[in-house]
Amino acid sequence: MVLHWVTMNMLIVPTVFIIQPVPYSAGPAYTFLVTFYTYVLDVFWFGIAGLGVLYLRLRPNIKWRKISSFNPWLSTIAALIFTLLNVFPVIGVWIPDPAVKYLAETDNVVIWYAGPTVGLVVLGISILYWFGFWSYVRQRENSERQEFKVERTPIIREEEGSYIQLFEIVGFRWSIRRSPLPTCHGS
Repeated sequence: MVLHWVTMNMLIVPTVFIIQPVPYSAGPAYTFLVTFYTYVLDVFWFGIAGLGVLYLRLRPNIKWRKISSFNPWLSTIAALIFTLLNVFPVIGVWIPDPAVKYLAETDNVVIWYAGPTVGLVVLGISILYWFGFWSYVRQRENSERQEFKVERTPIIREEEGSYIQLFEIVGFRWSIRRSPLPTCHGS
């Protein structure tokens, strides 16, 4: 929760102070944040999710398509439509309209491509952060003989004969990696 709160404040507070054409007006900043949010979270990630569903549906060696209860061709067409509807805005937002130079309702302060640009920058920084953390974990595991353990405890409830996962408790810790026992090669 603290990480989410810090991240949201890092987005909202500077945006409101930077984009403020009229004193005490947060309208342009709000419009920018909605554009940024829509591009990154709704359109971009839903496009990735659609591609993932198509991958699961079209790969012949994936068992997911065999256990799915939906009609194979109907769900593949639905996933294709969903993917196309989300990939089109990812690309289409970069086609400039000569008549529109600024985002609507921003009092001509926020340029039209600001939301998607900031969105891609944030995604890029997130990827760099992930690779940095992954490299740190690998380096520490190799040099200090420690292992990064992720412990998951699902909280499951049974309802009407079906099991439903309510939430999951996730814990992280470092543990000393034990070397395998030497094998004895006798005569």
